Amino acid sequence: MITVEEVKKVLEGVIHPESDRSLVELGMIKEIRVDNEEVGFTVVLPFMEVPIRDQIVSKARAAVEGLPEVEKVAIELAEMTQKERAHFISAQEQRAGLAQQFNRIEHVIAVMSGKGGVGKSLVAGLLA
Repeated sequence: MITVEEVKKVLEGVIHPESDRSLVELGMIKEIRVDNEEVGFTVVLPFMEVPIRDQIVSKARAAVEGLPEVEKVAIELAEMTQKERAHFISAQEQRAGLAQQFNRIEHVIAVMSGKGGVGKSLVAGLLA
């Protein structure tokens, strides 16, 4: 028989499409229920009209359906509370902050020529 812990572990492997963190880590999975071969859980979204909603739901569904003994998966959708949304946004901003520390341009070199076929792309590629 499948357990709530097994379902949670599988859902920890489902990565948010716009992040490198799992849906569980981002607090987007709530109320996991297991009743024999039926599994249900709630996907909590920052806003109900999130453009990647269907992608998130299908990834979560596919992960749980891949478990042996699972016959049916019921997924409910809910909107995050203000506090949950603040946690979600801060987690996303932390990730963006890490990327920003590596995003520094120190020098710009322009490569140009009025002619064609003189190797501008080659030189630009070698400088990069």
